[in-house]
Amino acid sequence: MLHTFEDLVDGCLATGRRFHLLYVYLRLTRAEGDDALQALFPGQDLSGVDSLGVVLFDASEPVKPGLTFEAMRRNADAYCPLWDVVFVMTARNADDSPVTDAQAKQFLADMRQRILSGEFPDWAPVFDKSGALKGVERSRPVRVGGEGGRRN
Repeated sequence: MLHTFEDLVDGCLATGRRFHLLYVYLRLTRAEGDDALQALFPGQDLSGVDSLGVVLFDASEPVKPGLTFEAMRRNADAYCPLWDVVFVMTARNADDSPVTDAQAKQFLADMRQRILSGEFPDWAPVFDKSGALKGVERSRPVRVGGEGGRRN
């Protein structure tokens, strides 16, 4: 069972296949009450919303021996230290060829869309900045700019 980032890396390495890790980093903000939320997202049902997540950036790298959460966190912090949680998924090609940069970018675009639409897979790990495994109890998209606006 997966409990740590290193468990994920070890599980990938144990298969003997070429996996790539995909990361999407988010900043979480506590919701500041119903009036403030309604001002940001007019006409939306925001009952039970207690925090908002904003995608800051994404990254990817091949799985390799010695990869640790601490090393991943240092790399992420060097790019943008404002992140609070990281969504992680794995990718690999059926023929076991390495994942290309173009493929990784496409996988990350799909991953961001799933996160923003509230459809992130239950089984995919989410870690906070300390490396603790987190769950996503409930997430759902809200529209920026009302009806017809883009999802956030």
